[in-house]
Amino acid sequence: VIPLKSRKIGATDTAITSFALNCFDRYTGHDVMIVAGNELRIAKEILLRFYEFFTDKHHSDGFYAFRQIEPEYLDAGYTWQEAQKKGQKITYNDVIKNARLSQDPVIEFNNGTRVFAFAASKQEKAQSFRGTDDVIAILVSEAAHTGMKNDQPIMNALEPNLAQRDDADFILESTGNGRRGFYFKYWNQIMEMLAKQFNMRVDNHQALVDK
Repeated sequence: VIPLKSRKIGATDTAITSFALNCFDRYTGHDVMIVAGNELRIAKEILLRFYEFFTDKHHSDGFYAFRQIEPEYLDAGYTWQEAQKKGQKITYNDVIKNARLSQDPVIEFNNGTRVFAFAASKQEKAQSFRGTDDVIAILVSEAAHTGMKNDQPIMNALEPNLAQRDDADFILESTGNGRRGFYFKYWNQIMEMLAKQFNMRVDNHQALVDK
């Protein structure tokens, strides 16, 4: 998935919300990578936003992180609010085993899922992304803003993590940053595929996306 976004439209939050849900579904027992194209500080901020999904908060009926809503409640005709009240209260300790948000940031879940944060900027070798063993999902935020003249080595380091998986998620999201770099290259490749599929002009990107 490669969204070309404008600022403050919620693209990053949409991605990490999906990641948060899948940590209890398809990602269970696997590793997830959150990578910031610009600097580690941004990657840590994204990981913190992700982490806040699981922190305990004050609610009218107690202090907990969230409620687990079973689909059968909705299938039985309950409203969303009624289903939420019936859902099991989930606390931080129910889901989080360990969280380190400063040096070498990582969140470890009780079910074996791990979520790491990295900075892609100036990381030119595969060993820059250490500690991950069984990666099933990667989010690269601000992928066009690595600050490198040749940033293809970043993708060369990331892509092998998912090479053996057919069920992996790979999201590159960014605001635009000129006609260069791996983000621009992959975006153009997709535009060429869409133009061929829909028999449309390849230079009309917005029309291709709308189609």
